[in-house]
Amino acid sequence: MRIHPYGCNFSLKAAKHDDDDDDKASGSAPLVVLNSLSGQGKHLKLMAQMLQNMFPTINWITVLYLCAPPTAALHGILWNFRLTIHPRRPRGGKIFFVLRPGHAGRSPQLDSNPFSSAYAELSEQARKVAERELRETPERKKEAIGELKRLLDQEKDLSYPDNEFWLVKFLRKCKFYPESAFEMIKKYFTLKAEYPDYFTNWKHTYLEDFIKAELGVTMPRRDHKGRRIVIGRINGNMENPFSINDFISGLYPLFEIFCTESDTQVNGIVVIIDLKELSLKHLKHLTPSMIQFLIRYAQYCNPLRVKGIHILNETSIIDATYTIAKNFLTEKLRDRIYFHGNDLQSLHEYIPPNCLPKFLGGTIGVDLHKMAQTADLSEKIAPIMNVVHKEISEINSYGYGKGNVIEITHF
Repeated sequence: MRIHPYGCNFSLKAAKHDDDDDDKASGSAPLVVLNSLSGQGKHLKLMAQMLQNMFPTINWITVLYLCAPPTAALHGILWNFRLTIHPRRPRGGKIFFVLRPGHAGRSPQLDSNPFSSAYAELSEQARKVAERELRETPERKKEAIGELKRLLDQEKDLSYPDNEFWLVKFLRKCKFYPESAFEMIKKYFTLKAEYPDYFTNWKHTYLEDFIKAELGVTMPRRDHKGRRIVIGRINGNMENPFSINDFISGLYPLFEIFCTESDTQVNGIVVIIDLKELSLKHLKHLTPSMIQFLIRYAQYCNPLRVKGIHILNETSIIDATYTIAKNFLTEKLRDRIYFHGNDLQSLHEYIPPNCLPKFLGGTIGVDLHKMAQTADLSEKIAPIMNVVHKEISEINSYGYGKGNVIEITHF
């Protein structure tokens, strides 16, 4: 075991599918460099044998997220260290493996109440992420809020919530550049005015109907980077299947809930969509206008940081649709959309199984059918719905005056 002042290279980002802007970590010296891995402990022998046997065709993410027995010891090590293969060979052509503390982040924790942190202050973990990735400091935050308010006050016929918490969620999405947040807020209110069925004409029962239709769930456990995981699926057994419009209307209140969580504003969300039971009766709603709406909302109007969209069991029609739609996506969003087919192991390379339900090869016992049959469902989700109702009712009282919708030219 040796200590060397070599840094990791930036090109490893793409290889390990890590979209975090961790420039400081990439430029600093590694904690430990291991050459010719060896050791007496069983976990060290296992790590050494696996890495040396797999290199150079090592699948970095598969190794990182390996968490099934009998490799629990290795899993414990890799949750607490970042592992990279040094790009250069400093001495005699030898391969150097680099361990850095904290790549994987904290181990996932089960939340007793997934939505108990509404309007709470940032956790220490999220605060560090916000400072590193979003340029958030108390001084910059105060300055950016003031400038954003100034810009909004100058916008003709636009009323907005004079609420710092609401403004900050857009600033965080735009890394505290007030001009960018200002443009996003304008597009956000414009989209709401153009599509009132999804936003303004929202029904109080949408979320309950969504759960009863077994269309999705928010996992009670965040992933290893503190991101919320939301799972959506198509239920082909319904006598009167939900349309894509209903699906979106059900997800909207969930996104509003996520926006009330400071940690989620910073760490972001991961979306998993299972299309196994998708049929032509569902696809009839996937019109060009609908695709345009989804792209506009995801790219230009949604204040949440979408860190990954994972598609399971996609069909050839979906593949063809995406081939066309991707031409209108930003490079960043394209890089965060993954198609896995029916390969759950491929999904686990990005999201560890101990954050996923059993029906996606995970370890958490979430049963959508049982949730849908809950007798007192309305009562149980009432606290959540109260938060949603407050948020949506308030935001619906703001926006552009009638006939003052700005035109989006990005699409």
